[in-house]
Amino acid sequence: MIVNLTPHDVIVVDENGNTIKVFPKSETPARCSVSREVIGKVGGYPLYKSVFGAVENLPAPKKGTFFVVSRLVAEATKRDDLLIPDNTVRNNEGRIIGCRGFSRL
Repeated sequence: MIVNLTPHDVIVVDENGNTIKVFPKSETPARCSVSREVIGKVGGYPLYKSVFGAVENLPAPKKGTFFVVSRLVAEATKRDDLLIPDNTVRNNEGRIIGCRGFSRL
């Protein structure tokens, strides 16, 4: 079983861009907490330093279940049951419209 824990639908497409499967977005996505500190200015705009903290809303591992998460969450936890959308497909405007599969760290 694959459970999407991102705030976006994850759409898997074939080589022709046809939808194979849609994994609906999560209402409570897994995320890393973040705090920001202003460390200066660039061109008159604030320059921030972001510090990522604990992962939130990530369930405990469950046998036979994989969780789709952001790369940031996967890197923060280093669990082998986490999947990252990979081999993304973009439309003519450069927006991601799907992926052809998943990767693991």
